[in-house]
Amino acid sequence: WREALRRFGGELRPQAGRLALAGLCSLGYTATRLAEPLPIKFVFDRVLDPAGGASAMAPELLFGLALGAMVGLAALRGAFYYAQSVLASQVGQQVVLSVRARAFAHLQRLSMSYHVRASTGDLLTRLMGDIQMLRELLVATLLPMVSEVTVLLGFLAALFLVDWRMAALALNVVPLLVLPIRRYGRPLGGLFREQRRREGQLAARLQEVIAGIHLVQLFGAEDQEDRALRDHGARSLTDGQKAARLEARLYRSTELTLSGGMALALWYGALAVHGGRLSVGDLVLVMSYLSSLYRPLRRISRSVERAGKASSCLDRITDLLNTQPEVQDGPRLAPSLRGAIRLERVSLAYRPGESALSEVSLDIAPGETVALVGATGAGKTSLFSLISRLYDPTAGRVLVDGQDLRSLDLRSLRRQIAVVPQDGMLFSGSLWDNLTYGSPDADPRQVDDAVRAALLEDVVAGLPEGYQTAIGERGVTLSGGQRQRLAIARALVRDTPIVLLDEPTTGLDAHSERLVTDALRRLLQGRTALVIAHRLATVRQADRIV
Repeated sequence: WREALRRFGGELRPQAGRLALAGLCSLGYTATRLAEPLPIKFVFDRVLDPAGGASAMAPELLFGLALGAMVGLAALRGAFYYAQSVLASQVGQQVVLSVRARAFAHLQRLSMSYHVRASTGDLLTRLMGDIQMLRELLVATLLPMVSEVTVLLGFLAALFLVDWRMAALALNVVPLLVLPIRRYGRPLGGLFREQRRREGQLAARLQEVIAGIHLVQLFGAEDQEDRALRDHGARSLTDGQKAARLEARLYRSTELTLSGGMALALWYGALAVHGGRLSVGDLVLVMSYLSSLYRPLRRISRSVERAGKASSCLDRITDLLNTQPEVQDGPRLAPSLRGAIRLERVSLAYRPGESALSEVSLDIAPGETVALVGATGAGKTSLFSLISRLYDPTAGRVLVDGQDLRSLDLRSLRRQIAVVPQDGMLFSGSLWDNLTYGSPDADPRQVDDAVRAALLEDVVAGLPEGYQTAIGERGVTLSGGQRQRLAIARALVRDTPIVLLDEPTTGLDAHSERLVTDALRRLLQGRTALVIAHRLATVRQADRIV
């Protein structure tokens, strides 16, 4: 809890008002819980016991008042509990939204090297399930824990006021509760961490299978994937059974310890009533307080168990937030670029000893189109990654308009670079959303011009809702050629001085290739362009081939 509050206390601060109100409701709930057994004591001592003291009221009326007080206290208790629960839920949801937004913002800004190493499914598990579990730690267990401790202290004070000896005897067993919590709490935490790790691996595999479902079906690998899922589930089941056994042992130890305390208190109380030192009503009151006292202790022990589950998620989220980008922002905003690119003896190694580029030098003039041609693995895409600063060179320098890219702010640099990836890479949403992706302030005329230049007018006209037509995940409702022309139109809307194109005509038929080539010709006019290409039609448009 200390670590969670230290790390995410900022997310709780805006909720201070709701938390304070929830705390007041908790105090009200405590007060009504403390008053709960008093009507029963009153009935035993003033209504059922004739020696309890004379009263001007009839016993029936006294009994009715006691019953009314019980119902009234129950209604108040329910109202306080309701208000506290609603406030806690609101705080919890706000915290989840805030932490998720913070983690997502951080994740988006981590360097490409991190995303290459991480699995998508595991990252999704952290952003969704782990952060939801963090809510358990920050709100769903911490707030009730504070409430239960308040109730606990109230009952302790009331017990000692009634009979301190009986209270002390009953509380002798409380230190024994620490033993099972210490014994089972740490192993439970380790098992929960392992379970979350396995769930992340499972999510990663499921994401891969769903994304590649066409290959799974074409290769008839459904049974193979079924077996892999069952094997993974069997390993998770083993860990889950171990955790369940430890939880059961913790519960059993807690119940035995508390039952022993109740038995001691009842034994002493019965002797005290028999000896005239305690009234029957006092005994009922003390036993009720003890029962109510042990209830928060049980809940506290369960809260410790739930906190163990959530702490494993805390570790995974903290690990994500502690990761720092390898590519850091430069100190200066990039000015308006002309597009003169210079590589000075540039080398790049993704891993030590594995060189992707070695001492490459290249000068590209503003407005020049350069085609990069080479075997697979020769480093063409790596060159793109250096110019857009997805990676920094391990040696040498990359300059634009004479300025080292490492000295420039990343966003202001990338705002002046447009990319047309090999597969078009579209997002689910409308056609308009994809055309203006990265350029949300583009005006309709600018978009219309880009669509005409990319030869997409007929496509837009044929869609049922025009620009607002949903194109499905990764643009699944469009053909390959249409996706590529849409990616070119998106680059035109962006209107940048530098354009990077990664094999834009790969996999297209002759007609689609011709349309895409015509669209590319319009895109490249007046811009510095690097084109990874193997097709002759694309290479022909270049001023120079490297």
